[in-house]
Amino acid sequence: MAELRAATGLTQAALAEEVGVSLRYVQAIEGGRQNLKVLSLSRFADALGTSMADLFSKPKTRKRGPGRPPKAP
Repeated sequence: MAELRAATGLTQAALAEEVGVSLRYVQAIEGGRQNLKVLSLSRFADALGTSMADLFSKPKTRKRGPGRPPKAP
């Protein structure tokens, strides 16, 4: 969803406002920590100008953060 959101030029905050949810909810969805209900899925698809099926497709790019450093042996 983050990729679709970025392609439309929306920020997380703008998408949250458009859909009527909190910024933290959008962040949790994009971070994979929250699942969507069907009604929310429909609202996000409408706000992003895409189909619900497109929200299930794998991202074309995999943007990873720095994450934790590896554990020392």
